[in-house]
Amino acid sequence: MSLPKLKQKLSSPIKANLINLIIMVGLLPINVLAEGSGSISPVLEVSAEQQASLGLQFSSLEPLKQSFGTQWPARVTAPAESIQAFSLPVDVMVEQLYVANGKAVEKGQKIARLDSRQLRLWANELLVADEKLSQCQRELDLLTQRLELGLSKQNEVVQKQSDCLILSRRLDSAVASLRHAGWEEYRIKQLREGGVLQEYLETTASVKGVVAKMNITPGQHLEAGVTLYELWPQSQLRVQANIPDSVASQISLQSKALVSPRTEGEQFFATVERISDQVDPFNRRSVLLDITGNNVNAGAAYYVRLSQQREQKYGRSTWAVPTKAVVREAGNDWVFVQIAGSDSAAIEVHQVSVLGMIDGKLQISADLSANARIAVTATAALKGIWLGMGGE
Repeated sequence: MSLPKLKQKLSSPIKANLINLIIMVGLLPINVLAEGSGSISPVLEVSAEQQASLGLQFSSLEPLKQSFGTQWPARVTAPAESIQAFSLPVDVMVEQLYVANGKAVEKGQKIARLDSRQLRLWANELLVADEKLSQCQRELDLLTQRLELGLSKQNEVVQKQSDCLILSRRLDSAVASLRHAGWEEYRIKQLREGGVLQEYLETTASVKGVVAKMNITPGQHLEAGVTLYELWPQSQLRVQANIPDSVASQISLQSKALVSPRTEGEQFFATVERISDQVDPFNRRSVLLDITGNNVNAGAAYYVRLSQQREQKYGRSTWAVPTKAVVREAGNDWVFVQIAGSDSAAIEVHQVSVLGMIDGKLQISADLSANARIAVTATAALKGIWLGMGGE
């Protein structure tokens, strides 16, 4: 019997309204029904033949050994007293950059190549003073020998000693200027031994670390005293996140945290080293993470998720599932669960909360039993069946 004829036979207004409700509900999308159904989940009837043709497979849930909660923005930082700021006492021109801002460097690795007219003048002064001092020393030795033979006078020797002392001071001044400008000892030695005047300065990393705050480009002219970049020692690097006080109070020192780059890069584990006692105007406290053994980009942004026994926001169990096990619909995430102890054709749709990814698997929070089995293949087709679109 059709619904219009059924309505005609039902004289009771209550029964007629019930039929109208059935008609309306039948027209609603299944995801809308699910949102308003509370604890009742939609059930799909997928025959064994359909499951076989779809290649549908189910898998047991994998409980997480460690749960990580809500993600918070974070950044790389280092104690101010450990940061090495590189600047020069002379004007320079940036010729070449060997590393990009934020990148890790090894001790002794080249960072930048600079050119400076003043550096060339100091280097030239070193060569001239060094050559004249060597000649003065030879002349002094000759005068001393002649003095012993009575062929020269004492005042001639004294005058030559004074000349050599002046040249020695000129040489020391040139060496000190080059050292102050960033020249290393081996370069000064090469210059004095080979006499080759290099018209550039290459800066190198004094320690293993990360180059930060490098706001220079090739061809740029920099005045004396301007900071070219900073070097943050690797051993002092930390990741800092500012999180609500209510969350910080639940964190334990030495507990684990999951750090993920906001853009490219691999996630890694860190350890909570310190939790600030002070609360900022936004009711947040800073949490410092020890990232020993991990390479980070000082200029990049990160997310931090802190370890906890149970996801505080949802109060449900957490599981690790394959990425294909979760489908997205109507702004929510869903999994398909094989109903235990029933006909294998019955599949229940459960809403879950995706908390993030760990080791290539999604971490979800869900109200599921420990022995539940979820679909891990053909989930797109199941979604199509669920929404009444016929699947793939």
